[in-house]
Amino acid sequence: MSTRRNRQRSKAVQGPPRAVQAPASDAPANTPEDARAKAVRQLVEPGKERVRLAAELERLDTHLRPLVLEAIRAGVPTRRVAELTGISRATVARWGKNAEH
Repeated sequence: MSTRRNRQRSKAVQGPPRAVQAPASDAPANTPEDARAKAVRQLVEPGKERVRLAAELERLDTHLRPLVLEAIRAGVPTRRVAELTGISRATVARWGKNAEH
């Protein structure tokens, strides 16, 4: 006949229950490195497009600035120049102010 004390000792000798291991999956692991590489790949094309468009905007601003200054000297309101060009009113005003000096 087994006593309560003997049963407790036998459980202590056996140790804690073993963890059940999940079956191996065929899907690739989603590691932080994989996530980082995916994020970089997603940025490449839109980044190139943004750089190209920023260069195009700079070229257009170079062409547009003298025309904006001429419009300001002719008395066209800053708000109207901004509406027609898509340039912020603050930039139009700054360009006009800098042209005065």
